[in-house]
Amino acid sequence: MTRAELREKLIKSGQLSSLQQHMKAVQQTAEKLRADKSKQVQASSSKETTEESSDHQVAPAYERHHHLATPVPPPPASLGLPYQYRLLGEMFRSMDTVVSILHNREELATFQKLKNAVQEMCRKKFEKHHMGQIKTVFPSAYVFRQEKVSQFCRNQGEKKTQYQLTVQANLDGQPSTESRASGKPAPRARVSFSSSQLINRRYIFQTNLVNIVKEHHRRFIQNLAPSPSVSDTALTKWHPKFPLDTVPDIEPSPLPRPPDVQKYATAQDVLDQARGKILPRVQKALEKVAQLSPKETEKPKPNTTSADGSTSGNKGAKLSLLERIRAKEAAKAEKYMTRDADQDRRTAMIGRLPDLARILRTFFVTEKKPAVPIESAVKKMSESYRSVLSSSESEAHLKLLTELAPDWLSVVKISKGTFLKMDRNQDINIIVDKLNKALKDSM
Repeated sequence: MTRAELREKLIKSGQLSSLQQHMKAVQQTAEKLRADKSKQVQASSSKETTEESSDHQVAPAYERHHHLATPVPPPPASLGLPYQYRLLGEMFRSMDTVVSILHNREELATFQKLKNAVQEMCRKKFEKHHMGQIKTVFPSAYVFRQEKVSQFCRNQGEKKTQYQLTVQANLDGQPSTESRASGKPAPRARVSFSSSQLINRRYIFQTNLVNIVKEHHRRFIQNLAPSPSVSDTALTKWHPKFPLDTVPDIEPSPLPRPPDVQKYATAQDVLDQARGKILPRVQKALEKVAQLSPKETEKPKPNTTSADGSTSGNKGAKLSLLERIRAKEAAKAEKYMTRDADQDRRTAMIGRLPDLARILRTFFVTEKKPAVPIESAVKKMSESYRSVLSSSESEAHLKLLTELAPDWLSVVKISKGTFLKMDRNQDINIIVDKLNKALKDSM
């Protein structure tokens, strides 16, 4: 049916006007839907812009809680510390823990509170000079002040106000600024003392302790002749002759003192202050002490060197021979100080090989076989060695033994399994000497 025929039928039936009205209503509804849709698009775009602006005001969670996911820096290199340095590190750890607890409680941390708590944790005596040493090692860790603190005296039954040394954690990393007795810092927003900050501060303190010992170690190396050239970054061990336990103690830094404390540096100061207030006999004794001068300390005599180049302690030894010996010792010390943990582990394994070689030799003679299963050899080594060796450790030693003595011991793989083959015609003493030489070369 064509369009003209359809139009004629609609005119004859009288339905054309009603159809036109329906079509007009459909068009109006479509236009209304398009208008509503455009309004929704505009509203959603304005909402997105408001969300973006709010995002600029409040940082996302991954930024606000970034410190929780930040990995803790690794501990310092495994360089040994003197006993007093290790004890000071333990005291700092305990002191920092107590300070963090008091800081988060918004309590004032006085020296007396810290002293009782640190002594309870460390089981060691904690005094103000330890706090001064902590300040020397980590100057920006705390802010020390002398403040008036009200304290209840049980004997007198009343409160007494006196100056006490207070400690405040310096969490912003800026150099600590100490104020005098009644001076107080400018008010700032209080920052929480988190556990990650505790670990980071402990790492910084431990690193500073190692750096102090490195400075003494550097001075010790410079006095050697010849001096090994080892940088601090490549240092993994101290020099074998470095007297670690005799390293000087850390010099304590001065702490704030109360303003009314009188200082007496010499006996003359005491005499000037107490003149006319003490007995004549005591005054005469102080005058005698003030007149005394300190005795001069005897200087050590330098080590004299003879004309032929030999020292007084090494008579008859030529200078060239001494220089060669010292150069060899310096090279050996330099190699020892820069050796890593894998080399130490390999050296320790080579040191066990002579005894393990004798155990294997006895096992092969007892079995009366040129080759044995490698599992049996590993089990025999684990059971017969003088100390505990696991199966994996025995396999590692066996592999190293085949590398150092391949003409005496070898591993053979066939369809029946893996076997260990030994040349029993070789002298075991020659093999042991060869292993000892390898041990000497690896040291």
